[in-house]
Amino acid sequence: SSGINAEYGFRVKRKVPRKEWKIPSQEEILEECRVTEERNLELLHAFRLHEEQQKKTRATKRRATMGAYVRYHSRAAPIVKLGSLSLTSSPQHGANSERKITDLRYCTRNFITFSDPRIVPPFLQKHHPKPVAQEKSYCPVTRQPAKYIDPLTLTPYASCKAFKMIRDSFNAYEEMRQESGGEGSGKRSRKKGADE
Repeated sequence: SSGINAEYGFRVKRKVPRKEWKIPSQEEILEECRVTEERNLELLHAFRLHEEQQKKTRATKRRATMGAYVRYHSRAAPIVKLGSLSLTSSPQHGANSERKITDLRYCTRNFITFSDPRIVPPFLQKHHPKPVAQEKSYCPVTRQPAKYIDPLTLTPYASCKAFKMIRDSFNAYEEMRQESGGEGSGKRSRKKGADE
């Protein structure tokens, strides 16, 4: 009764009677066609009513804006998070790298546009100070505009020759200070003092 054959220990398949498909008669086919036609006519009527309402809303003309105005825009923008890079290799194409999009959601971006900057409220105005023009520094050796700054002496220079002359004069000045008995100043003198 449970469908398990006790002698062999496996489940016996029961035969399920198949439902025979009945070929509909001509009257049944015509009746089904009549019902389908009635349903389609109702849907067509509802669609036409909807289209007429849409035409009425589209027919309204926009009034021309006079003077300053504020316009509010709201847009849906996708938030895309890129997953890890997956490498797929095939014998025909070699190794190809593909980026898989793991999560795709939308967020709202809101914009406010003012036609006239004079109507922008004070709390939305950003006061940017005017950029102060930097004074051009000139090389003391060549009197040309300086492109570089010596990190040791903080002296601007324009060429390699000028840099060499600045360093030579700085080294001569440091040697003169050490000979005269002064401790010297600057990073170079500290290094020499640490070596002694």
